[in-house]
Amino acid sequence: MRAWPALILTFPSSAASGECTDGGTAAGTGTGTGTDGAFDDPMLSLPDRVSAVLDGLDVVAIEESSDEIWRVSFREPTARSRAARALDDLAGSGLRFDEVDVPDDDWARRSQAALGAIRVDAVIVAPPWDPTATVATPGALTVIVEPGMGFGSGHHATTRLCLRALQILAPQGRTVLDIGTGSGVLAIAAAMLGARSVLAIDVDPDALESARTNAALNNHPPALALRVADFRTERLPPADIVFANLTGAMLAASAADILACCARGGAAILSGITIEEAAGVVETYALRAAVEWQAEEDGWIGLVARP
Repeated sequence: MRAWPALILTFPSSAASGECTDGGTAAGTGTGTGTDGAFDDPMLSLPDRVSAVLDGLDVVAIEESSDEIWRVSFREPTARSRAARALDDLAGSGLRFDEVDVPDDDWARRSQAALGAIRVDAVIVAPPWDPTATVATPGALTVIVEPGMGFGSGHHATTRLCLRALQILAPQGRTVLDIGTGSGVLAIAAAMLGARSVLAIDVDPDALESARTNAALNNHPPALALRVADFRTERLPPADIVFANLTGAMLAASAADILACCARGGAAILSGITIEEAAGVVETYALRAAVEWQAEEDGWIGLVARP
């Protein structure tokens, strides 16, 4: 019987209750989808920071037996090892984790089955095992995504906010840049909605592999290009629509760089912002752009800023 490599995470009770905690930070600043990079943002709770660390690390399922204990299972031992190294940087926050091997008693299929399709206006995001992935829905576009976890699969509010804003801006015939693409769901959706060209970038090669896998599930949209790049250090072609689904702290610190990626008349879709961060991020962008749309979902904020 196959055994799945897993980590048992034990949170301190204060962190499990949602309180923000001080602690070590991971080396570097990721720019993946969802809240990738949020592990160095002390404004977020420890569970949110842990989720950000795990995003893009080939997680098969997360089972929460209680608020204080998670079992995180991975497809391969190498992914578990990468996660353990990343989580080491949160040890000062009181997080404890142990490596275990979980016998395959069909829990993976049952855990994944709990993640079904979600709909955001005219876009449906569905995992491959959901019937929606193979049956056309009238009046809707279906994007198939293999979710490692909530971020980047459509099950996290930040992704849904970006999908809502994308449809408001209407990508048909326009150029799109997805900064920190992660699973690639936003870039793939933009390409399938008729964007003329979509460039999806990430600093993490593993994230791009996930995006390539998901692009293949959607018949490789011809408008989509993927590459390793950092918007803060590389000159990128300006785009009509720029996704930046990062963290509030990174969005504020990189406002000038993000807005510089917008073509004349273009707009940036911003998310990964907590309610507590919203006023500061809006103020930062309002100095350089018109903030023309703002929405909140599940304690997260999405914005559209037009320089």
